Amino acid sequence: MKTVITLLLVVSFTILRSSVYAQNNLQFNVAKFISLSCNGTGCTMDSVITVPANKVWKIETGSVIGSGNVVLKLNGSEIHDATGAPHTFPIWLPAGSYTLTLANGNNAISASGFISAIEFNLTP
Repeated sequence: MKTVITLLLVVSFTILRSSVYAQNNLQFNVAKFISLSCNGTGCTMDSVITVPANKVWKIETGSVIGSGNVVLKLNGSEIHDATGAPHTFPIWLPAGSYTLTLANGNNAISASGFISAIEFNLTP
């Protein structure tokens, strides 16, 4: 009986291990730097960024330059603003399209923002 239970545990563990192992390895491909600028009070600048198939991006940092209400957003979620409030990095992006937005509030004449990312190849 003890041998049967041990054998069932070993077989179960082997099946579970083979079905759970679905991860890819990351291989460095290229560093990315994407910047936006906006002139004029209340202006907004959008840029569509695309992470290609079989790739993933790791956004290391994002920042804005300008006074007042300047905000950098990714798909509508704020990732950095001019107040210097802490934000959570890194941000991982799987393959797909994303909108990067620089919004210049009422107090700033001009503003700029950027993200710095690393692109990785997904390898089996």
